[in-house]
Amino acid sequence: MWSLFEAHPGLGHLEELKPYAEAAGTWDEVRGRALDLLRERIAVAQDERRARGYGWSHRDATELVRINLWEGDVEAALADAREGGCRQEVWRALAEALEEAEPWEAMIIYREQVESTIERRRKADYREATDMLAKVRDLMDRTGHGDEFPAYLETVRERHRRKRNLMKLLQVLEGARGDAGGAAEV
Repeated sequence: MWSLFEAHPGLGHLEELKPYAEAAGTWDEVRGRALDLLRERIAVAQDERRARGYGWSHRDATELVRINLWEGDVEAALADAREGGCRQEVWRALAEALEEAEPWEAMIIYREQVESTIERRRKADYREATDMLAKVRDLMDRTGHGDEFPAYLETVRERHRRKRNLMKLLQVLEGARGDAGGAAEV
């Protein structure tokens, strides 16, 4: 099982490896070796990218972040994601995991993901970006920064004003807030 993990290190193979290591009473040791292996490979890939001076590395901290989330260590997941980067869907899973305990950190991640989601330029991506904007709004409200959201939304609107489908969704987002605010006042 270790050879399989070593050949393809990631959450899926670690999940498969865990019961065997636990049965052998070596889980802590195996887990440590696995995380060290992942960190080493991430560092080597990033060093190679820096040496080239351009491009991207196929190995970022995605699997390390996924493992930390699987283990419930959201703080370690955040630290690894910030240090080594990860795929967009993993950033989003991390933001969801942070919403309750660290709403400000979750809001920052959602804000960082909005632009790249919009730039994919499909209607489904515009809906996803609008969903993230609604989360940003709600998290800003929770952290006492709700008054900053209209200016942020206006910045997004101004940057993407030529994207008609997105503009329609942003109008719905604003309308939903207005309706909810009005209903709460009644």
